[in-house]
Amino acid sequence: MRGMNKIKHTIYTILLAGLLMAEAVGCQRADQTRTITLPPLADADPDSETIQIGRILEYNSDGPIESMIYPGIGMKGDNVIYLLTRDMANDTSQCLKVDMEQERILDDIYVEEGNVSIFNAFFAPGGQYLAYERIMEEQGLNQLVLFSVENQGMQFFWETRETNEVYQYAWSDDGTCLFTWQDGAGYDPYQDWQITRYKINEQPDKTLRVDKTQFNLEGRGAAVRSVLPSADGSEVYVREDFELLMSGRALDMMAQNKDSSAAAGSGASTGGTSTDSDMDINDVIPPANNWLIDMDEMIMSSLPEYFKGTASPIKYTQAGLFVQEEGGLLCLIGDIGGQATRTELFQTEGMEVCVCGKGDHVFLAEWITPGTYQISGARILEGEAFGRKILYRGTQDSVERLSVEGDHMIVFHSLEYAEPRGHYFLKIVSLEY
Repeated sequence: MRGMNKIKHTIYTILLAGLLMAEAVGCQRADQTRTITLPPLADADPDSETIQIGRILEYNSDGPIESMIYPGIGMKGDNVIYLLTRDMANDTSQCLKVDMEQERILDDIYVEEGNVSIFNAFFAPGGQYLAYERIMEEQGLNQLVLFSVENQGMQFFWETRETNEVYQYAWSDDGTCLFTWQDGAGYDPYQDWQITRYKINEQPDKTLRVDKTQFNLEGRGAAVRSVLPSADGSEVYVREDFELLMSGRALDMMAQNKDSSAAAGSGASTGGTSTDSDMDINDVIPPANNWLIDMDEMIMSSLPEYFKGTASPIKYTQAGLFVQEEGGLLCLIGDIGGQATRTELFQTEGMEVCVCGKGDHVFLAEWITPGTYQISGARILEGEAFGRKILYRGTQDSVERLSVEGDHMIVFHSLEYAEPRGHYFLKIVSLEY
């Protein structure tokens, strides 16, 4: 499983980040775009309730695929981005600090060198920290590293020689807490798993103190595990959904039981007694779990099932929990720790959904024609959606990594490949609202 994961991560690794290697090889970048005006959707509401875009910044880069480390992009303030890149000539990885408005490199910060591979690289909101998996193939070591971008300090959170476990990561919105947990599709999904919080405190002398908190959970089988931190990392919403990963196995088991029952004797009377052939799929697949965990007090509260069918939790916000249900229906669950309310917002099938920390803005990325995408947005006021409209359109092969920075800026990037083979063109866009 880890081997497959490495292949996938390698593909992603070469997908998206040596953005500024262009500076070294003399690549040309397009001018900034200051304003883009597009018509609103047909059902848009008055402008007082719609998202108003103030400033649009674009940063363009191109270069060889091998120089990219996906998805090493971080935002610091309103103009500055951090780009994690690979310098193939010098065999080093570095973090480039770039002013999007002036389109120039402010700093080139050394991160790694030598035969070290970087996977799962994620900047904290605000860009001050970079967390990544550090793979040293020759030594057979896998380490989780925290890198302080401005102070250039490095800490190791864990080190293991186990290559089969797959981890997922999430930052709290304030950029102070990193959460890790084992993927539910790992090599042993029945093994107990942990949600670990690393709370980062910067000391007056610029050193970092990291407090580790770990919550243990029972492994109950292959599951999609969603862990969504609150804005300050004090709580996490957790969902363990078995249906997506276990339904195929369950149907196979039911078919085998039915065949076995038929072979045992089709003429025998059951006398009204249930047999294995009467097994329902719900007898094989455990029901989904929903929890709210207080990471400070180490208290876990079980929550009811709010959703219809399979569900993909998106964001745990001040307004509540946003979830994309099967079929694409976007829902908001308010007050999940108390008298929960469920509000159906709108359809988002086939779209990437991003929600701000306050829960009052929703952004959508969707394809309108092959090679043409659009970013749209809507306000969420008192649990209802208003003023959905188009905010931006672009033409490239992909649009990815929609994120809200500082609760006033939507950032995403798009990518396309071109001749010569192994060459990429990348655009990073920032929309202030």
